[in-house]
Amino acid sequence: MPLDKITWDVPALKNAIIVGFNVRPDKSAIDSAARQNVDIRTHRIIYEIIEEMEEKENSMARSVKTNYLYNLIYQITAILLPLITMPYVSRVLGPQGVGTNSLTNANTQYFMLLGTLGITMYATKKIATVRENRRKLRQTFWEIFSIQFIGCMISYVIFVVILGINSSLGIYYMLQGFFILSSAIDISWYFVGIEDFKNASIRSFFVKVISLLLIFVFVKDSNDLWQYILINSLTMFVGQCVMWIYVDKRTFSAS
Repeated sequence: MPLDKITWDVPALKNAIIVGFNVRPDKSAIDSAARQNVDIRTHRIIYEIIEEMEEKENSMARSVKTNYLYNLIYQITAILLPLITMPYVSRVLGPQGVGTNSLTNANTQYFMLLGTLGITMYATKKIATVRENRRKLRQTFWEIFSIQFIGCMISYVIFVVILGINSSLGIYYMLQGFFILSSAIDISWYFVGIEDFKNASIRSFFVKVISLLLIFVFVKDSNDLWQYILINSLTMFVGQCVMWIYVDKRTFSAS
């Protein structure tokens, strides 16, 4: 079927791939395809189509295996490292120190949830649907990030006023506040959406390992509770900043 005869507003075409043989799409077809996030691929030799489909299928298979491996590394790290740190932290900080950390961290989590408003799941799904369209991917990325950043900063201001200033544990809450700031700049949903688990998993692994080493070096007794909280929250914040290095540079381009 000629590309100019396709009914582009059919819902089933959205995010589809159309392979054309020995044809060239006109401007109207290209614009219509862009609106529906349709990927048009044209070839002059039939064998090129077969090779491209085979290559895409093999690439998807490799991608699934690789992403599974990196996700497995992340899950194992998340389980094993706390098993190493918790006995040591419990011993050196004592019941009061562990309790203070648990209380301030739990209350901080509420403000993190308030700031993000469950945006992670929505963002991941939205990014996945537009990842093949560079213009829409860029637009969607900045729209979601703006909502997330503004929401988290509003939550952070409320957090500081209620718990950071007017609480006897204010110093600990202010240190925990780096977790909220980390949520404000968290773009892990972007990498999950484009199915790039490598960067997110490697970043998480190194953040947790560095945090582990710093805890053993600087946290020696109950007076080091503030250092323990700072190490956990600040390494998380730095880790989120590092993730921005791996974002496709075209995402920052206006063209």
